Amino acid sequence: MKTNERRFPRRLIMMCSTRKRFVGLAIVLVVTLLVGACGSDDVEDGEGVNHTQGEGQPCHTDSDCEEEDDTCTRTDPAEEGECRPLFEIRPLGEACSNPQQCESGLCYDGHCARQCKDAEDCPDNWLCHEANEGGICKPPGECASDSDCPSGGLCAFSIDEDGGGLATLCLPEEVGVDVGESCSEDSDCRSRGCVDGFCTAPCASDDQCGALQVCKDDSISIDGEDGEFEMCVEMPPIDCTTPGDCEEQALTCNTVVPDEGAVEGAICGRTNPGQTELGGQCTGSDDCESDRCWVSNDGSTGECSVFCQNADQDCADGQTCAAMAAGLGLCLASCDRNEDCPGGNVCQLGTDPQSESVHSYCSLRVGEKSTGESCAENHECVTGLCLTVVTYTVTDQECSDDDVCDSDYECRCPPEEPDCSQQVCVSEEGSVQDRCSELCDPANGDADCEDGDHDMTLCSDGVQTSFGAQTKTVAACSLPREE
Repeated sequence: MKTNERRFPRRLIMMCSTRKRFVGLAIVLVVTLLVGACGSDDVEDGEGVNHTQGEGQPCHTDSDCEEEDDTCTRTDPAEEGECRPLFEIRPLGEACSNPQQCESGLCYDGHCARQCKDAEDCPDNWLCHEANEGGICKPPGECASDSDCPSGGLCAFSIDEDGGGLATLCLPEEVGVDVGESCSEDSDCRSRGCVDGFCTAPCASDDQCGALQVCKDDSISIDGEDGEFEMCVEMPPIDCTTPGDCEEQALTCNTVVPDEGAVEGAICGRTNPGQTELGGQCTGSDDCESDRCWVSNDGSTGECSVFCQNADQDCADGQTCAAMAAGLGLCLASCDRNEDCPGGNVCQLGTDPQSESVHSYCSLRVGEKSTGESCAENHECVTGLCLTVVTYTVTDQECSDDDVCDSDYECRCPPEEPDCSQQVCVSEEGSVQDRCSELCDPANGDADCEDGDHDMTLCSDGVQTSFGAQTKTVAACSLPREE
C-alpha cells in the first residue's frame, strides 16, 4: 500500500477513527478507503504527521520541502526558513505560517501568539504589543532603547535564552532604580544593569540617560556574560561657578570638588525636579530642587542653596551671594541681625565672590568668642565680626567749626551718625579696643544689643567695616557713648 500513498492532515486522521463506527455499504467503502490512507506506516494515530525525512531542512518556498504536507516556515521573509509539518501543533513563541499550527489558534508576525490586554495576560517576560484589534503577546525582542518597546515594557540587559550571551531585550517593567541613579548591584536597576555605582541602560541618545550621563558605546558584564552596547555612562565632570554654567545639561552648580579637606572648586550636579525651590527650608539636600541644603548650625533646619557669582542672577529673592572659598559664592539668606537667622545661625558680614560689595547674610557660627569679648581677628568671634571700638565723648553743643568747641573737642558728626545734618562737639580722646560685636537693627533701638551678657549695649549705625578694598557702614553693637 505504500505506492501511491497519501497523507492527510490531523482532522482527517481523527475522522478515520470516528467513521469506523458507522455501518452501511456506502459508508463502509468510504471508511475502507480512509483506513487505507490512515494506515500508512509514517502516521501515529492521534499525534499528527510523523516525518522520517525532510523535516527541518532549510527552505525559501514550500516547493523546497520534500514532504508533501510540509510548509516552509519563515519568521523573517529576508531569512532562510525551515521545513515544518503544516499542521504540527506548536506552543506560544514557536514559528508558524498558519493559525492551525498553534495551540492558541493565532499565528501573528511569524510566531504562535495569544491575545492580551496587558503583560499580565502573557507568559513571563513576554509583553503585550498593540495590534490591529487589541493586543498580542510576543516574546522578548531585541531593542536599542526604551522607545523600541511597547507600553509596559523597557529595554533592559538580559541573557538571551535563544542565542546565549548578553543582549538588550524588551522586558516587562519592574520596580527599581531609574537610569542615572545610584545602585550597588544589577538587580537594583529597572534596566538590570549597574555600572560604577550608577544604573545604566541601553540608549540611542543622551536624553535617554541620567543627568550626569551620556550615551556612548561601552561594555558591561552581567552574570558572567559580557557585551558591548550603546549605553548610558557617566559623563566627564563639568566645572562651574554659577548655575548658568550647567543649564545646557539641565544640571546646576551644586557639587563641591574637595582637595585634602579644602574646597578646590565646584562641578555641575543633578537636580531634584519638583522639590523645594531655592531659598526654601530643608533638612537635607534631597529636599531641594537644587540638591544642596545649607544646614543650620544646630542642624534643626536648612536653606536650599546653590553656588553663585551674582545674587540677582543666581539666587532667590531674599538671598545674597556670599563669598566662600576657591572663588565660589553661595546663595544664603540676607539678614540685619542674629534674630533673623534660624537654627542657631548668626548674621555676619562678607563680600560677594568678586569682592565688589559687602553683604550681611545668615551663616554658621564662625569662632567661639561672644559679643563683648576681646579679639584680634574676625574669625575669633561667633559672628566673624571683630570691631575696633573707639569711645568718644559726644556733647549736645551744636557747632559749625572747631572754634565753638573746647580744646579737647572737635566739631563733627557723632560716630554713629556719619551723615548727620547738624554737627556737634565730640571729644577727640577716647578708649580704643578690639571687641567681638554683632549686627543690629536701629529700628529696634538698642534692644538687639541689650539682650545679652555684655557691655556692648549701644546699636550704633555708624560702624565702618572693611573687607579688602571694600568698606561698608553698618549698624553694630558698640560700647555706649560717654556724655
